[in-house]
Amino acid sequence: MKKILRTDRLPKDGQYVLAYFPDMPWDDPDAKNNHHKMVVVKFERGISVKEREALPDSDERKRMYTSADEDGNNEVPYFWDSFGPGSFFGQEAECWYELPET
Repeated sequence: MKKILRTDRLPKDGQYVLAYFPDMPWDDPDAKNNHHKMVVVKFERGISVKEREALPDSDERKRMYTSADEDGNNEVPYFWDSFGPGSFFGQEAECWYELPET
């Protein structure tokens, strides 16, 4: 698998990937590598602050926010869904890997 830096390229919207989160709050002191900080996630694109401001007032997205939108603690217009109680803000992934097709 080829490592892809988040700052170089992002996955397609809705694409499942293996992402590396270097600052995950849990850590295994016995781990010999950082594989425990890798999670299969679904990439979800949102809208940026600039895109929201450019929307007409009649567009419902101007008032409705999703977890993937650039807002609050999410500093970029996307996030990583981990299918449970622990999804990740967009800026938290350092890099990602495409999953092999089955």
